[in-house]
Amino acid sequence: MKMNRIILLVMALLTIAGISSCEAKPSKDSLPTEKMQKSIGDSITKVIMNAKNITVELQGASQTDSVVTNAKLTKKQCYVMRFMITNEKNFESNDTVYGKLMPNAIYTFNYKKQNVLVAIDFGLKKWQIQDENGKPLIQFDLKDEGLLYLTHLVFPENGMIKYYYENKEKK
Repeated sequence: MKMNRIILLVMALLTIAGISSCEAKPSKDSLPTEKMQKSIGDSITKVIMNAKNITVELQGASQTDSVVTNAKLTKKQCYVMRFMITNEKNFESNDTVYGKLMPNAIYTFNYKKQNVLVAIDFGLKKWQIQDENGKPLIQFDLKDEGLLYLTHLVFPENGMIKYYYENKEKK
């Protein structure tokens, strides 16, 4: 009887240890695709895929909107961001639109003192890769709402992001 309790206790502890050690790991789905590497180049892909820090800063946010306009992504949010960026649909097109890209959010990927910026305009449904000085390198259409969801997750109380999130097109 006492041996059964010890075995149950050990099994319970092993189960708890196994569950608590679970962590989101990058899957094969979040590896850079050939289309991504051809579209943005190996050096930019390397920074995006290996960035130790990813920060996001809101642009054009009203001072009364939210006190917080920049944040560092958590490790799990970094995995989610990489997964969304590696979606091949994000590199398919750059349709002509009327209006200038005015980013609502700029994600900064930092790897070994190199920075790559991903600027997102939720109104025009465009995203752009920029060098560390903010110079546009290449631009694409946003194919889904994934980056909006992530930005809303990071800044749930920001009025501008909340507006885009609540008024996104229903599919």
